[in-house]
Amino acid sequence: MIFNFILQVFVKKLSDHHKQMSFWIHFLQKFLININIKISMNQPLLNSREQRVTITSEGYVSTNDFLNEHLKQVDYSHQSFYIYKFRVKRGNQSWIVHKRVQDFMDLEKDIKHDPFLFLKHRDVEKERKIDDPEAVQKHILEYINSANQTSVEFKKFFLLTDIQYGDAQKHYECVMKKKAGGRHAESKCRRCGTFWGRFDKRYFSISSECVIYSTGPFENDARPREILLIDQNFQFEYGLNSTGERRGIKLTFTTRDLYLKAPDDWTFILFVVGLQFAKQESPYHQIQRFNSFAQPRMGRCKWYVDGENYFADLMDDLLLAQNQVCITDWWLSPDFFLKRPISTDPDDQTNRKSRFDLILKNIADRGVQVRIIIYDAPSFALNNDALHTERSLQMVSNNIKVLKHPSTLIPSKWSHHEKMVLIDNQIAYMGGLDICFGRMDNQKHLLHDYDEKEFWPGIDYSNSRIKDFVNVQKTDESLIDRNQTPRMPWHDIAIRIRGDSALDMYRHFMQYWNYVLFENKYDVRTQIGLLDPKKSEDKIQTQYKPNQVEPIQMKNQNQRLSLYIRQVEDEAKQDDGGQMDSKNLDIYQSQYKQNTKRLSVIGKNSQGINKEYIDIMKKQMEALQKQEQDQINYPKLIHQDTNDPDVMKMVIKKQEQVGSCQTQLLRSASQWSIGNSSQNTEQSILAAYLQLITEAKYYIYIENQFFISNTAGKDVINAISETIIVRIKQAVLKNEQFKVIVFVPLLPGFEGEIDGNAPVLKVQLHWEYATICRGEKSIYSQLLKYFSTVKCDKQVEDYIQFYSLRTHAKLKGKPVTEQIYIHSKLMIIDDEYVIMGSANINDRSMLGDRDSELAVFVEDENKVLSIMNGMKIQRSQFALTLRKSLYMEHFGLTDEEVQDPLDPKLLQNMVDIAEQNTYAYRYIFACYPDNNVTQINKLNDFKKSARIDLYDELSQTIKGNAVQFPLDFMKDENLQIRIMDKEIIVPIINFT
Repeated sequence: MIFNFILQVFVKKLSDHHKQMSFWIHFLQKFLININIKISMNQPLLNSREQRVTITSEGYVSTNDFLNEHLKQVDYSHQSFYIYKFRVKRGNQSWIVHKRVQDFMDLEKDIKHDPFLFLKHRDVEKERKIDDPEAVQKHILEYINSANQTSVEFKKFFLLTDIQYGDAQKHYECVMKKKAGGRHAESKCRRCGTFWGRFDKRYFSISSECVIYSTGPFENDARPREILLIDQNFQFEYGLNSTGERRGIKLTFTTRDLYLKAPDDWTFILFVVGLQFAKQESPYHQIQRFNSFAQPRMGRCKWYVDGENYFADLMDDLLLAQNQVCITDWWLSPDFFLKRPISTDPDDQTNRKSRFDLILKNIADRGVQVRIIIYDAPSFALNNDALHTERSLQMVSNNIKVLKHPSTLIPSKWSHHEKMVLIDNQIAYMGGLDICFGRMDNQKHLLHDYDEKEFWPGIDYSNSRIKDFVNVQKTDESLIDRNQTPRMPWHDIAIRIRGDSALDMYRHFMQYWNYVLFENKYDVRTQIGLLDPKKSEDKIQTQYKPNQVEPIQMKNQNQRLSLYIRQVEDEAKQDDGGQMDSKNLDIYQSQYKQNTKRLSVIGKNSQGINKEYIDIMKKQMEALQKQEQDQINYPKLIHQDTNDPDVMKMVIKKQEQVGSCQTQLLRSASQWSIGNSSQNTEQSILAAYLQLITEAKYYIYIENQFFISNTAGKDVINAISETIIVRIKQAVLKNEQFKVIVFVPLLPGFEGEIDGNAPVLKVQLHWEYATICRGEKSIYSQLLKYFSTVKCDKQVEDYIQFYSLRTHAKLKGKPVTEQIYIHSKLMIIDDEYVIMGSANINDRSMLGDRDSELAVFVEDENKVLSIMNGMKIQRSQFALTLRKSLYMEHFGLTDEEVQDPLDPKLLQNMVDIAEQNTYAYRYIFACYPDNNVTQINKLNDFKKSARIDLYDELSQTIKGNAVQFPLDFMKDENLQIRIMDKEIIVPIINFT
């Protein structure tokens, strides 16, 4: 390598300063060719490591053949010529370039100091005239080997630029004229160029993952000015008829429409061909299950019940980070300790270095780039203090960058509600747990702290039902009296994923980050920097093979959703022995022929209910189309997590799920949150819920912070509750053993008392009760009516049961009780399939165009022997162990007792335990909510009935934490917001 370098430098010096010594120059160049030394070069900006570069011939093709293969509709009226193909390989990447003889002639002119003008040799012209492409190719190869391969002109010619592609396949690079404007989330008043439609020259790069444009191909000019991702919505048009320009090209992305002009015909052709290759090879351009942006992947997953082990493992993995960490949170507390307890002795440093800002400083000081996006909540509505978080973390290290969003003068109605940490694009943490005060807890769910050590130091000892967080930058003191007031325990679910879904999470974060940056000024964008595709250690292993056919062009989300529904419908027809709709046959063959898995999750339509799913999805789509788009930004934001309480930790044995899990990321994403066009809102979380509920065979288990769905009335759109009703009706009709178990909080986590000024707490209860049991359309009302119609002698509770969680203790010798606040966002189906993430069951989380959310679908292919409805059966290890752990915690049962979720003895045992626990709490504490309190004016008399003196005796009858969800609580009260409440100005959709 050193010898090669010295010889090349010597040749260059000779050619630059001693052109008269042509004989020696010629000799040395031929010597380099004969010993076949491969060139090494440095990438100055984005890759400083040396990479070996080779260029080899891939043959040639005539113009007519090339156009017939790729662009039949293009009329290239120039004289026919040959196109020479070369494979360029640099490091682990390789790509094809297509060049004409004229291109090499132009290159020869650009590299003026090259001593031999092979391509102007008269033999070349002669060979071209007699149509001898092989002879011309030989001269071209001689020229390539003799040219100054380290020159900027040569590197640009063979696309050896500084543009980064990560693992994506490079297809083409060139200079194009770009018209300003076209971003779906940007007005024309934002930039002058947008208003006037100005054209600028930009350097464009096409890969299988995205289209990037920059100022130029090298060094600082190669930094992306924008990265436009190729996904389901990507399409392009070109030519006079489509664009009004002979060499015009119109690109349509999820986030932007882009209009380009090519400088010449040949660049135009290669650009369009590059776009075609990119679209065909992109794994993101096909329709995925649940209509998600991400495809099913394989990896290892570990579930977490409550926060202690989750935060401890997160800290350990963060400390191993090598390159980059990406974080999003609804609320992020820099002073949050990831490991507990903390000693009250100042000399005892146990776990004090686990403070989150110190962990980030540790890795950032090693050069790890930390990128954080946090929800910028309006200060008059929430006390998250995003500005404090931003300042605290960015002052720790220059390698930590924090963005807040949305940053509007008029507060947004919606919030960024997703919670994720991504480490080196290989390890992903996600679920319901923000890295903030109030979230640390374990399965003990203590109501008080320890004496000598604090599990909840300072402000982290909290009960947001009593006192919401304020002044969160002052962390030393609790906002409630530790000696008098119990903390509110916190129950949550989360997951760690090691696998290729981490790459999809990075793609989501990259889109989110870059969109937020584009809402800032250009100098801010350049200072902080857009994120570009990153290279992983292992190439993406796709679950579905990329389509090799021209993907269908879809205009908007509803059209894609309609196509998705038709595909499931066709699968159902085939399962039933019918024929596929001929109109959909071509679509099926082109989009799904190579899929290794069906879009219908469970497979063959064994329970014959896909028709119901199709009908529900059609109704859901119609409801979304009818939804009025409220464009007014109200000056008050009430978010579903406004008063999220605190707590967590866990003593259960860690269970690493080492089996092979299929994972698929799901999200709620829209124009306001990531810059999608208004027609391309993603609601794949909702689609997954509806499809999995419909296809459930044995049982559905749900834990969620909210339960608000369309059976509450016309103001609620998501059809989750209606889908549950449909599935239960099918079970009744077929006399199937089927059960739905739902856990929700006893009370929403908002500050205030039911008999005081707590309008937000009350209105949330109103919508939940309207969904479940109050009103003609509620779940209970519809099922009771149906049972009467079909003369079913069973009760609603035989098919669906609602539970909550509560615990008790002695605080400084005084008996106390408090609800265990359920913050989970979890659904388990048949001990086989799991959805968990940040999305609540309400319109805010599910509709896609409101709160931004992130969830994951998990199916463990590692099966274990279990029992279902009395029969031995193979079940998913991940889902089975998670469900059993929750049953054991909530009901105080053994592993053997919770094995079969449809065991009549277990189901009756669960009912009995919850009923006995509810009775004990009612008799000892007279705590609400309770079925005996149907009106506010009955509350005081009810409280007076408490028998605290019987605590020692009756508390022994309490088993586990499960209690009945009080369906009759406040049933005679109007819980909606009153005309005199200040929250009356907030639109109803903020609460649903």
